[in-house]
Amino acid sequence: MKIVLIVVGAAAGALAVMFLAACIAVAGAIECMRALEEITGM
Repeated sequence: MKIVLIVVGAAAGALAVMFLAACIAVAGAIECMRALEEITGM
């Protein structure tokens, strides 16, 4: 049972890290687009 819990915990941790990385990437892309729009708009 302990092995199963460790595997499930590791999988959940990996998913959480991937989700956070995706959120940061999306937020960064949105900020980049806004900055580019401001630069090109001026």
